Amino acid sequence: MTLTETSTHATIDARIGSFSSGGAEPALATEMAGSAAGMLVIMDRAFPGVALWKAYT
Repeated sequence: MTLTETSTHATIDARIGSFSSGGAEPALATEMAGSAAGMLVIMDRAFPGVALWKAYT
């Protein structure tokens, strides 16, 4: 999972996890919330959940 700047494609943060654990991608995205402070974040529609959105607000 990466947090990537849109125009320059610079990687801001990254996490490595397993596909075998259910819900792994939203959990990894939540871990990166601190790196996105002050940024406009656009997420894929496959990332629902109150905990995730609260982490980014």
